[in-house]
Amino acid sequence: MAYGGSGGNHDGIHDILPVFWPKLNPATWNAPSYTLVCWAYCSSYIPFWSDLAYAVALVGIGMVSLAYRDSPWTTYGLAAWGILAFPLGIPALCDAYRRYTAKKQTTTT
Repeated sequence: MAYGGSGGNHDGIHDILPVFWPKLNPATWNAPSYTLVCWAYCSSYIPFWSDLAYAVALVGIGMVSLAYRDSPWTTYGLAAWGILAFPLGIPALCDAYRRYTAKKQTTTT
């Protein structure tokens, strides 16, 4: 049985995670979290929310690579990631807005 596991019910990476972040028992609505997706996982321990949190992190990594290459999709990507990673994504939303307004000003002048 893995640390924090449930006997014989193993679900892959979710059996390893309690080593880094122990699960509260029972799940609590005010568990510490940085995004709404993380909050959903910490308050329910449903593996779907954990997988979605990893997907949001991967989207964030993709957005960093777009921003680094100054891709035309950067503004939309940052806005999407900012919404997915809310409230941690608020700086990304602000940067997306800044890029959008700067682009709009350059096209009108």
